[in-house]
Amino acid sequence: MKIAHLSAWYLPDTVGGTEIYVASLAAEQRKLGATPMVFSPEQNSGAGRRDHNGIAVHRDSGLEDFRKALGAFSPDIVHAHTWTSGSGLAQIRVAAELGFPVVFTFHNFGPICATGRLMRSDRRRCDGRIRKFACSACYLRQGGRGAIEAALLAAYAGLGSAVFKNADSSNRLKTLTTLQSSVSQKRRDLEDLTRIASRLIAPAEFVREALTENGVPLQRIVVCRQGVRSILKAARIPHSTGVLRIGFVGRIDSLKGVDVIVDALRHLPAEMPVTLELYGPAGTPNRSQPHPEIFDRWIRGRISEDPRIRLFGPLPPEETLDRMAEFDVLAVPSRWQETGPLVAMEALALGVPVLASSLGGLPETVRDDLDGRIIGTLDPSDWAAVIREIAEHPQTLVRWRNEPRASRTAEDVARDMAGVYENILDEHATPAGRGGVS
Repeated sequence: MKIAHLSAWYLPDTVGGTEIYVASLAAEQRKLGATPMVFSPEQNSGAGRRDHNGIAVHRDSGLEDFRKALGAFSPDIVHAHTWTSGSGLAQIRVAAELGFPVVFTFHNFGPICATGRLMRSDRRRCDGRIRKFACSACYLRQGGRGAIEAALLAAYAGLGSAVFKNADSSNRLKTLTTLQSSVSQKRRDLEDLTRIASRLIAPAEFVREALTENGVPLQRIVVCRQGVRSILKAARIPHSTGVLRIGFVGRIDSLKGVDVIVDALRHLPAEMPVTLELYGPAGTPNRSQPHPEIFDRWIRGRISEDPRIRLFGPLPPEETLDRMAEFDVLAVPSRWQETGPLVAMEALALGVPVLASSLGGLPETVRDDLDGRIIGTLDPSDWAAVIREIAEHPQTLVRWRNEPRASRTAEDVARDMAGVYENILDEHATPAGRGGVS
């Protein structure tokens, strides 16, 4: 079976959860006898075909280049993983035009949320349903508008072209109508994706619920949780040095909540034997953080004031597991609804307990007070209280670490996806004689 994976980013140019997921899935599919190939827009390494860790990668220079390369590969299945202009709906449409069945995995919420966070502007969870007025107001609010102003502007924009048909209308007001039009377009794009894709893959139950809120038929959705890479070592004996060693692995930005864990340490006595190690790249611009360099300077200033905290760069994928195994506990204080995240799953598979926020798939991953703690707020003082508790009672970490846990692996994901692909190909009445994934 030939499988084309579409991703806006890929190793080694960028390293993140989606890239690692795609690489691990492709590697396991190759072991099972399939022929995977990754299609991704050109980045630092330029356009063209190359191999990465034994997997063929095509870096396209644009949509027509992608069309030619995909047609030449002639996959049995196209599996899309991202929703960007460089690798998203346009590429999915091309795959459909060429007659290839499509699967789409929701690694984030680009297809249904204007901000990509699935969080309301009042910091409460969103159910994911696309609503023209509510989504427009939320988008404006998260862009810095006051709550009342955002609601009024969204309502005014909803009056539509009748208000703005005069030549004297300002560009700002025209932009507001464009905003509501774009929200309506998002719904149409989701409907288009649902029509084209044979299956929509939800990595967590709450993702499935968000899709059904938007009218996606249940029979088109498959819940397929992420799986960890091969775990080759067990975590060290927790708290063995007498110092509680907390780790954070992820982007250094506000959405990942790195400031929550940094400020949590500032709430603890300076003499408390606790350290925090931060590993990850700088944040990238987004709606909630349009200027990540400002946050980066601010967080570096906070870190410099506390010698217990150290900031490192991103870890190469091949070093991540070894480094995480050295932590006593991993902190995942995410401010948005993570679909995994994979880093929490890998820590737990290593026997490293996880302190996590209560958003997204984290409560489905971390079993509260069995292999970590789900902390219901993002108040640093609440996180500090939990850290103090485990620092003063290290036997809690021993109990969490020793709790039996069945770890789902990337091989499990590959086998589950093979079943999904086979069902789709049967539905499409693919001619006999194609290769299989055993």
